[in-house]
Amino acid sequence: MNKKQLVVACLFLFMLITIYCFADKRIETVWQQSEGATVHLGVRDKYGNLKEYRAIFVVRDKNGKEYKLEKDVTDDTWGYVYFPEDFKVYGEEGDYTWKCFVKGKVVVSGKFKLTTVKSFCDQATVIRK
Repeated sequence: MNKKQLVVACLFLFMLITIYCFADKRIETVWQQSEGATVHLGVRDKYGNLKEYRAIFVVRDKNGKEYKLEKDVTDDTWGYVYFPEDFKVYGEEGDYTWKCFVKGKVVVSGKFKLTTVKSFCDQATVIRK
């Protein structure tokens, strides 16, 4: 190894050591958080009599605006949807009612209230009929 190659190798090694030693100090940890109110709605043909069906979930807010979502369900499995995420809306604070239609008939319904998020346990209240 000649003198020029030795100098280049030493400089390269010095750069690697410098990068290794100071890399942790240059990268800061950035934290993010997320909170949100979500209501889990579901319907089930308990004995699977229909084999398959389309469930149409309709959620109505306090001003009468409706949000609809269709879900294909098979056998006796649960058809779940999440409000407001699955409905592609931003859920405002307030009272809501919901119904699920199968073949044009209401098969289940309920009420819930979205509240201002203060902590993970103060997000939504579900009221059963």
